[in-house]
This record gives sequence, structure tokens and C-alpha cells, in this order.
Amino acid sequence: MTVMLERPTAMDVPSGTARFQKLCRTLLSMEVPDGYRAEIVGGNIVMSPWSKGYYLPVMQSLRAQSGPHLPPGHTVDHAPFLFAFPGAERAYGPDVFVADMAAFRTRKRYIDGDALSFVAEPTSDSTREVDWNDRV
Repeated sequence: MTVMLERPTAMDVPSGTARFQKLCRTLLSMEVPDGYRAEIVGGNIVMSPWSKGYYLPVMQSLRAQSGPHLPPGHTVDHAPFLFAFPGAERAYGPDVFVADMAAFRTRKRYIDGDALSFVAEPTSDSTREVDWNDRV
């Protein structure tokens, strides 16, 4: 019989205030229901549903149109990554983004928000206020 013990490891969170680090530790340890994502918006942890299917053609169009104009070393994608902004105590995943590829050379669960050069958020009536105001 073999007994395996897991040693606790420190959760790697972005630098920032103690409050932001605590929010990040909580966010990164949450079990989020399928179909939802957790983000830090306005200093609060917010759960919202992933994009509806009809947004995909819009996101694909944005990616296709952006591709030829990317800065050197950047990528455009719509994968679910958590970008951290410690100074603003925010961490969220934009629906479509352009970011420096160097930021993805990490084992961390969050990406440095400074790597972003463009984000797009298709909005609906229910998410417009958060997408337009709380995320800036």
C-alpha cells in the first residue's frame, strides 16, 4: 500500500494590495459552475455566464479583421484567460483580446494586464453597464 500526501503549495497571485491578493486567492480557488466565469470587477468577485453562441461570428470577425494589423509579437484570440490589473484591483477575461505573446510564457493562472493592446466585449442589455463602465 502506498500513501500519497499532497503538500500545500502557495497560490501564485498577482502583486498588489493585500485586499487584491486576497480577492485573487479566493477567485483562483473557486469552483465556478459550468458555463460561468469568475472575475474581479470593481473590487468585487463577479460571476457571469460565458458568451452566448450568437456572439461567435462577431468575435471571429474581430479576430479576422485584427489579424493583419497586429503589432509584432502579438496575438489575437478569444480564449478564456484571466488578465490581472493589480493597481486597479481588477482581473477579468475579455471576450476578444490582442496581447503580447511574451506574457503567455508563464505557468501562472493569470496574465499581466499590461500585455493587452486591444480588447472587445460584445454586450447585451444585461451586461452593457458592467462591460462599458466597470471594466475600464
